[in-house]
Amino acid sequence: AFSKAFCLLCVSLLPTMAVLRLALFQNLLAQAHAITWIKAGTGQGAVCAGIEESCSSVEACTTVAFGACGGLAAPVEYVQQHIVGIALISGSDGAYLKDSSLITEVTASSIANNKYRRYEANLPAGNSTYAMINSGAFYGSTPDESGAYLGTASYVLQSGWVSASTMTVTVA
Repeated sequence: AFSKAFCLLCVSLLPTMAVLRLALFQNLLAQAHAITWIKAGTGQGAVCAGIEESCSSVEACTTVAFGACGGLAAPVEYVQQHIVGIALISGSDGAYLKDSSLITEVTASSIANNKYRRYEANLPAGNSTYAMINSGAFYGSTPDESGAYLGTASYVLQSGWVSASTMTVTVA
């Protein structure tokens, strides 16, 4: 089930509790969807980060693309990622690699309009600027009963230099 996925963010809750693997992504050589691009840097060293213009599904709303764009407004080739699934992992560190019964895959809720995306460019950070992309979906039965919003945060430095040891994420 996870042959094309990898764990991007792994968080140990407590040594005696289950380990929660938050974001599984499928990486693809990008193709046919229209992408809105944010350029970072100048000249031949510039890179671009982008999102799908259409946000009509969890997959489309969580797609983030990255590529070298140099002097162009958009890259000719790029890699994109989107959330494929969320997995809850139990047992000791690494035990799930030998025992697939320790993996519980959860899928996004079927509630209407289940998607979220926020992106901004040219955000100030001292004398620098950056762009951010937050996206995700609700997982659980219904928001009135139980579940959680799970998603990703992607950042690209547009200009300057930044050193950081923390990251601010949206919590509702």
